[in-house]
Amino acid sequence: MTARPDSAPSSILERLGIYPPLTWGFPAVLLLMCACGVESGFLSAYLAGKGISASAVALVFTVYGVTATFASWLSGALSDLWGPKRIMFMGLAIWLVFHAAFLLLGVAPGNYPLILLFYAMRGFGYPLFAYGFLVWITVATPARSLGT
Repeated sequence: MTARPDSAPSSILERLGIYPPLTWGFPAVLLLMCACGVESGFLSAYLAGKGISASAVALVFTVYGVTATFASWLSGALSDLWGPKRIMFMGLAIWLVFHAAFLLLGVAPGNYPLILLFYAMRGFGYPLFAYGFLVWITVATPARSLGT
């Protein structure tokens, strides 16, 4: 019996360039990206329909962008400090908690200050999750598969 060389992929996932322990992360990032993308397509019109001015809606998205930018910058450093999986789960928890608070405490009662606060705080979640996963890919994937 001959040994299989290390460079030969053993599974269909590895042939596709996906390191098997990371498999669940790809659909998770896709789902989070779709959720954020679909929401951003109708949220502005929805908030305007609830009586919030166009400039106030623009501020909601601006503050979200600022917090997401800051979280993107933090994600790499925090991944090095605490590990990418922990940062991913922290990002997911932040996103879920503040999204629920945004909907239940901000949007439902029409409380603009809470809409602004919770949507801004939710902006930390997505980048921590997505970029934490990117760091995890880089750290965990064998060097021979990084290009794929």
